[in-house]
Amino acid sequence: MIELYSDVYGQILLQPLLPKGFKSYIIAGSEPYSYSGEAGQILIQQIVSSNYTIFFADYQFNSKTKITLHISGFVFQSYIVLNEDVNAYIDRTAHVKLRQGHFMLLQNPSREVTFLFEKGRKYFAFGSSYAPTFIDEYLNNFASFKKTYSKLREDQMTLITKTPRHAPRKILDDIYDILHCPYEGTWREKFIDNNVDDIFFLQLAEMYKEPARTTTVASYQQDALHEARRIILADLTKHYSNKELAKKVHLSSYFFKTGFKELFGIAPFECLIDARLNTAKRLLVETDKPLKEIARIVGYSRQSSFANAFNRHFNYTPGSLRK
Repeated sequence: MIELYSDVYGQILLQPLLPKGFKSYIIAGSEPYSYSGEAGQILIQQIVSSNYTIFFADYQFNSKTKITLHISGFVFQSYIVLNEDVNAYIDRTAHVKLRQGHFMLLQNPSREVTFLFEKGRKYFAFGSSYAPTFIDEYLNNFASFKKTYSKLREDQMTLITKTPRHAPRKILDDIYDILHCPYEGTWREKFIDNNVDDIFFLQLAEMYKEPARTTTVASYQQDALHEARRIILADLTKHYSNKELAKKVHLSSYFFKTGFKELFGIAPFECLIDARLNTAKRLLVETDKPLKEIARIVGYSRQSSFANAFNRHFNYTPGSLRK
């Protein structure tokens, strides 16, 4: 069961179907729930198993609104925002800012979380919940997680990630693979099981990695660096120098370079290359555009340069995805 409540529109009733003509990001074997009307456009695709539930959500609202999301499932939950910053309210009081690519883990007996959505923006998010039997397999292998889990009360809302964490690229790749699962039947179930398992493992590894990464970047500097990242990702054909980006977000060139690497774990140019090649991978799978055109879209003037960069990044050629 999925329920949505808006402070502007009241209860938003979802229909158990895909929107007419919808083609992108269809999860094979999922249960779709959609809405199109005064509030905006919504599609939530859900998979329910005995060990976990997962959902992929696509939201766009016609007014700025707080949406309370209730998805039946297990109380141990994860939320990952994929393309936009969003404000989350835990237990209707605690405020958490989830930036693009952040995840949070929480013990959520009410199974409700409230998000603040801006008018007209398109949001993609991935959520999951895990059964106690699923979690049990990890308790003996993560001593820190076992200690954390032993303190949780099933009837008490608890934000387990005290602050949101950046989802490693491998988590985003696993989500992408779920959205584009190439298998059917039992093989599809096994494929999705493995990816869900991998996502949870990587979230725990990110939470408890040693030594824990701390940041000396002040809050206002983080805002500036996130704005720089948005500028990088807004147009993949452009390559701004560190000096140009620092000027755009009003930071010194030296601090920009070191602060960006500290906050995101990669340099600005590496961020651009990663985005270019993962966008190219998506276009190769989802479209029939020629390689030369895809290379141009993601900022490469020569197809050979694109192919070499793609091969170095993924260890296989772009053409292999089309065979």
